[in-house]
Amino acid sequence: MRAIARTYPATDGARVVVVIDNAPWHKGALVQAVLHECPHLELYRLPSYSPHLQVIKRLWKILRRCATHNRLFLSVAELKRALWNILYYYQTLRHRVLSLIQKPKKRTKLSAS
Repeated sequence: MRAIARTYPATDGARVVVVIDNAPWHKGALVQAVLHECPHLELYRLPSYSPHLQVIKRLWKILRRCATHNRLFLSVAELKRALWNILYYYQTLRHRVLSLIQKPKKRTKLSAS
């Protein structure tokens, strides 16, 4: 959070809103101390049990499915290699990543002409 505060300093009353989930470590004394030091930072907590609002969850689901689903890794090095490979793959396909994290579109029925 201090890095966010340094990157986006308080200028002319501007505020920075950081969206977080309700993980217990987001409520600790260290977080409160940083918020006290940097009053222009504001936390916006997502509602409980709302994975559909956490965009990164959609991307992680696809990455896990592609890299680790139904696979046995004999070492941590093999697991890391599989994860790095899928990350490198998606790094080259910006449009694919954007389609994964955008809100799913509702399907419409085709009308008979």
